[in-house]
Amino acid sequence: MSADGELFFRQADDLVVRADDSRQVAMSGVLPLISPYQRHGPDLLEPRPLLRIVPGKLHGEPHIIHTRIATAVLYALFTEGYTAEQIQRMYPDVTADALDQSIDLEQSLSHAA
Repeated sequence: MSADGELFFRQADDLVVRADDSRQVAMSGVLPLISPYQRHGPDLLEPRPLLRIVPGKLHGEPHIIHTRIATAVLYALFTEGYTAEQIQRMYPDVTADALDQSIDLEQSLSHAA
């Protein structure tokens, strides 16, 4: 994805194709990326009300709005057994709602895989 939000796909023989919304084409290499979601995948710019995905910010990883705190970091702490209160003490800018949304998003992504 470019900084301007354009989406590119690399195909066989290093052919790079820019996604063009004026026409739709089935691309076999893309189908495995989206098929686990069965039309229930996250919005790729605003996956939850307090979360964003911004091309070029944190390498395009989901993060808490107005921060550089990646949802994957919060989820990793949660899965390691840290409580919500402990995580919020480590990251005071993370509200309870933002933490809940981060965990929910990451759980949905891990179940889709």
